[in-house]
Amino acid sequence: MKQRNFIRLNVAMTKHLFVASPHYFWVNLVNSLQNAGAFIAQTLLYKYIIDAIIYGKLSLADVAVWFGGYYVLLTVKYAINFLVQNKFNEIQKGRITLYYKKWICGESVKKNIALYHSPQYKDMVYNAVYGDGEYLIRFSERLFALIYSVIVLIFFVGVFAGLHPMMLIMILVLALKNMKIGSKKSKVQYERYRNNLPFERTNTDIHHLFLQKQYVRELRLYPIGDLLIDKFAANKQAQWKADKHCRNKAICLDVTNDAVDLLVHVANLIVLTWLLFTKAITVGEFSLLLTNFTTAVNNLQGILSFPVNIWEDGKYIGDIYEVADKEDFVFPRVQQDTQARMVAFKDISYAYNEEPVLKDINIELPLDKKIAIVGENGSGKSTFMKLLLGLYRPVSGEIHYYYPEQNVKNSLDLFGIMLQDYRIFPLSIKENIVLGEETEEDQQRMLADAISFSELDKKIEAQPNGTDAVLTGEFAEGGTGLSGGELQRVAISRAYYGEKPVLILDEPASNLDPAAQRHLMSKLRELPAGRGVILSTHNILETQNLDMVLTFKDGRIVEYGTPEELLEKKGYYYEMYVTALGE
Repeated sequence: MKQRNFIRLNVAMTKHLFVASPHYFWVNLVNSLQNAGAFIAQTLLYKYIIDAIIYGKLSLADVAVWFGGYYVLLTVKYAINFLVQNKFNEIQKGRITLYYKKWICGESVKKNIALYHSPQYKDMVYNAVYGDGEYLIRFSERLFALIYSVIVLIFFVGVFAGLHPMMLIMILVLALKNMKIGSKKSKVQYERYRNNLPFERTNTDIHHLFLQKQYVRELRLYPIGDLLIDKFAANKQAQWKADKHCRNKAICLDVTNDAVDLLVHVANLIVLTWLLFTKAITVGEFSLLLTNFTTAVNNLQGILSFPVNIWEDGKYIGDIYEVADKEDFVFPRVQQDTQARMVAFKDISYAYNEEPVLKDINIELPLDKKIAIVGENGSGKSTFMKLLLGLYRPVSGEIHYYYPEQNVKNSLDLFGIMLQDYRIFPLSIKENIVLGEETEEDQQRMLADAISFSELDKKIEAQPNGTDAVLTGEFAEGGTGLSGGELQRVAISRAYYGEKPVLILDEPASNLDPAAQRHLMSKLRELPAGRGVILSTHNILETQNLDMVLTFKDGRIVEYGTPEELLEKKGYYYEMYVTALGE
């Protein structure tokens, strides 16, 4: 993190605070000012009462009245602090946390999936998402502390300088020492934080495996649990070993800090005792100086450390903004000033971790036809479909989208999507399908159409709560359990919902029985003319009545055309078709 950026980062984060809680800053600023004023009044009043008792300036009744006033002042101060800290701030911090979660989670899902190939980026996402928004208020809290310290220190300078200049020197020495050691400790703390982040993320990932239903099932069937615990233990050992150097540095800094503190406080006590016995100060002044020496040091240290502290905070905030400020992933733009309905692949290649997956893809894919993509496992079908969707960016070459409708601005507007590795969320069936912000009437219509298309309607009718039935039960008791095929139907419904111009289905029938597969393929073929379908499938026989077939082998399109044309060629598609017939 560049030093010149630390103020900008803190201020930028504080701007979010004003959005999350417009009154938090001003209420706490006023509270800091009243705390400073109350502290000064409290300190002077206490000194006056002690001297009045020792030197007999007031009667016992007057002393009682002054003590009553003293405790009234304390009570008012504590009451205001209680209302601000435990009432107002607790409510506001809840709002701040909610705002932060919405902000950072919303930002994190906008980024390019390829960023997750980097462990460093995953560490930063872990840090950002698992935070609760404390850095939205950190800069303002340091600013309140600075204002308080400046006011109180001005008061102390007047008091201590008037009694003995030696006190100011000791305060300055101790404050500079604390600032220096505090700065070193902050650096060590940040070093530990950065060192521990990968370990903490890995530990959290291991713990999550024991919380997720699909993994618990496997842990029961196979003795993998002990292996995971061993990995957790080994990870912890590696973490402790990596952290050992930082721990030792922190211990040395603590010992040095305590030793210097002891020497300075002993010197302070000797000087104050000498001043008292030489009658240079009163007993009240002795008490004031003795009890507030550390307070004066802390206030001076707070002032001197303010730039250092916000610079250190900037490092942590920088990690958050590394996630928030990363360039948002943008789905490819669709050219609308055309009558064409197609996607053009020009010299496309793609590699994963430098391993070629797709090579030399050149094709113009019509978007108003029913198209099948076939090939063996690992031939590149799923990668091709993710490139088609715009989820992946090619290593070389260009992909151009053409569609004339004005409401289709990018590839996400163009495609209704079901990927092979789809995810169903622990929410209701409706929440898993309904994706837009349409009117309630349109939602109900499109939801009914989507459920009917996937033939999930009979299962939903059997549910007491219908489409409001909650799946899997992570967020609610009594979750509905669906079979693998039924969950796939939910994913198909989600792709169909919204009536996008083209359906993209990656192995949509992999969990369906043969009869259900035939029904699905029949429904796809019966979609209105002009509504495109692009699906990858291993069921070669069901591709016969589609408009076009693309055949993949070893990351290349080896042939494409109508099913009849490919059978006549007696090439790779023909071989797969004959094999399927024999089965």
